[in-house]
Amino acid sequence: MVYKAFNRNGTSYLEVPIEELKKLVIEKDISKHSRMREEFAYLEQNHDLNTFLRAKEKVGERVDFNSSKKRLRILSYKPFRI
Repeated sequence: MVYKAFNRNGTSYLEVPIEELKKLVIEKDISKHSRMREEFAYLEQNHDLNTFLRAKEKVGERVDFNSSKKRLRILSYKPFRI
C-alpha cells in the first residue's frame, strides 16, 4: 500500500487508516501527538511513525509513501485517541 505523507510547519505526518492500526494491534500505542480525522490517523514523525513502521516490518509488509503537496490543517484535527 502507498501512503500519503504531509509536512506541516516542519513536522511530517503519515496518513494511515485507523482500521489498519487496529489490525496491527498498535492503536493503543499511538500518542496524542498524532492526529485523527474521520477514518484516518495522521502519525507524527517523531513520536508514532516508528511504532507503525516496526509493526509493518514485523508482519513483513513494506511501507511506501508519496509526499503530498495538498495543504491539510492537520494541527486542527483531534489528537489521536481510541
